[in-house]
Amino acid sequence: MVDSSEHSFSNNWELKLGSYLGMLNLGILSGAMGPLLVEISGFYQLEMAKIGLPVLVDGTGYLLGTIIMSFIWKIHRARLILSLSSVSLLLVLCGIAPLHHRFEIFLALMFLLGFSFGFLSVALDSLFSEIYRENRAKYLNILHFFFGLGSFFGPLLVIAILKSRGNWPVFFLLVGLCHTPMVLLFPKKRNYEFNGYLEETESIGHHTGIKDLLGSPVFWAIILAMFLHLGMEVSFGAWIPLFLKNVRNMSTAMASYSVSLFWFAFLVGRALYTRLSHKIDLSLSLIVGTGGAALFMGLTFLSKDTGLILSFAASAGLLLSIVYPNLIALGAGIFPKHIGFVTGTLSASGGVGYMFFPWLIGPISQSLGLGKGVFVIPMLGFGMMGILIFLRNSVNKGIESKGIPSLRGIG
Repeated sequence: MVDSSEHSFSNNWELKLGSYLGMLNLGILSGAMGPLLVEISGFYQLEMAKIGLPVLVDGTGYLLGTIIMSFIWKIHRARLILSLSSVSLLLVLCGIAPLHHRFEIFLALMFLLGFSFGFLSVALDSLFSEIYRENRAKYLNILHFFFGLGSFFGPLLVIAILKSRGNWPVFFLLVGLCHTPMVLLFPKKRNYEFNGYLEETESIGHHTGIKDLLGSPVFWAIILAMFLHLGMEVSFGAWIPLFLKNVRNMSTAMASYSVSLFWFAFLVGRALYTRLSHKIDLSLSLIVGTGGAALFMGLTFLSKDTGLILSFAASAGLLLSIVYPNLIALGAGIFPKHIGFVTGTLSASGGVGYMFFPWLIGPISQSLGLGKGVFVIPMLGFGMMGILIFLRNSVNKGIESKGIPSLRGIG
């Protein structure tokens, strides 16, 4: 049975449109990072160890934004939070083109971009987790379908701009223009008619406070899994174009197409999951998706045939596609009274991985060579798979003593 808040939100086309467009633009920014790094490193003449700096700084801002959001999110603040984050993101995107000439200023803008990105993404994930209490995994996958759609178009947009002899900062300006509708849709007061419904959830869940949550090994296992997951996902998207260009001697365009194919597979995977989510064990899907994606990423780096490289990259994207929204759904399902905190903390943990691992590959690759340094990425996936197996076994065998439900059926 659909509760009144879910019904109200489902009929609220303006807020849903704003949410989907917001995720679309966030996906465009994320998917374009790899092709942009090739151009940015050439523009500023960066050595290998410094190529990951823009991602590191962007990730630092993302981390701060997600941490702040984890403490301030409340459903009755949704209008203010979504409005401020969309305006902030618009201003930063439009400011990069005229202010990018000095590398230090560009890094400062990337920090602000990451902050706004993290702020908005956690707000949207928390909003959907709050409203769709009975079908979180399904509707979070629908929301992130638009993220995948944007990630697919991001590299293609970069290629189109470069082929038209435009400069890479034009990309950020165009995304800013695409982001303008959110600034108009989110502030409308009539969009937020579900404010008081959370009073019904006071009896849901087993934890009475943040202290109990922080004492749960299951909570920390999910946090660590997200740390490794986003590090793996972002590192692959950021470094695969440079790897294919420098190690496999592909053209910049072909290397960028590989990223688009990776993200296109995300679309397919999330579309399939929304259709089949009611038949799939949530925690098992996380284990299979993570392990399979790690395997295919490793094969992508090992292969020398262009067709195999593209096939393996697409297979990795297909399996990895459901992991992020399903981890969010899993955390919200286990700790339903602390959705904002759990969602924000998971995103913050992912932000640390987003910030740390793409940067780490730079020094490792400078020392060992790019052809060896990229294998850090699949190793992250195999480590995450081990954590998820531990998590599934721990909860389903009743090791938790605080009443956490079985993972079967959550989400």
